[in-house]
Amino acid sequence: LFLKEGTINNQGVVAIDHYDIRGGSLNNNDHAFYIFSFANNYYRGNGSINSNVDFGDENDFENDHKGLYDQIANGTLPIKLLSFTGTAQSNAVQLDWITVWEENFDFFTIERAGSDLQFKAIGTLQGNGNTEAEMAYAFTDKYPLSGQAFYRLKATDFDGSVEYHKIISVYFNGFSTSETKVYPNPVNNYTFKIETAEASAESVKLLDMSGRLVFSQAIQTGINEIHLPETIKPGAYVLILVGSQEKQHQQRIMIL
Repeated sequence: LFLKEGTINNQGVVAIDHYDIRGGSLNNNDHAFYIFSFANNYYRGNGSINSNVDFGDENDFENDHKGLYDQIANGTLPIKLLSFTGTAQSNAVQLDWITVWEENFDFFTIERAGSDLQFKAIGTLQGNGNTEAEMAYAFTDKYPLSGQAFYRLKATDFDGSVEYHKIISVYFNGFSTSETKVYPNPVNNYTFKIETAEASAESVKLLDMSGRLVFSQAIQTGINEIHLPETIKPGAYVLILVGSQEKQHQQRIMIL
């Protein structure tokens, strides 16, 4: 693990050879974290490690997670990945990958992060259990982030064992931010306005932070007044403007 900037929040069991925290922050709360080679670790600069549990070593990992330890030691993790690619399209990001081997493999979780590098799940795909044949997979991110985004694959075995695979980045062009204004933000009284000079503007969608669509409405070029249903709970949401040419603009809004 090498970190120069940003923040990594551990959300599960992690086993690594060594770590090098030169900047940024590694946060580990209530999760197991195992370091196999403590002698190779060094930590300097302005980085920080925040953990309310002690890091374990290789022996601790074997004792606590015998099945997963044996899988790693014997080289029998769920899959072998041949390739993983992402392509920006006019209205989406297409992800494609190929496995060349799967053993007791259950499913993929597709995760995405923005510039904050905080990965969140955006979908799942069922695996093929046990196979030594090449298997092709595809997933479409229908509501991609504008600008640079990062994607990774999380592979889960039938017994719950997990491994993460290659991170790729994709740049997606949305509406010009200078041509689109959303105000007021935060939103009061469930009413706000969208002003856009984008000629292809066609609709607006509101997603909660789990990616669930909670509201949609047709819009047009110019000033559009949006009235949200009062059943929408206060909090953070992602606002997506979609055009007839299938371009998108996204931004986060707060509803009070």
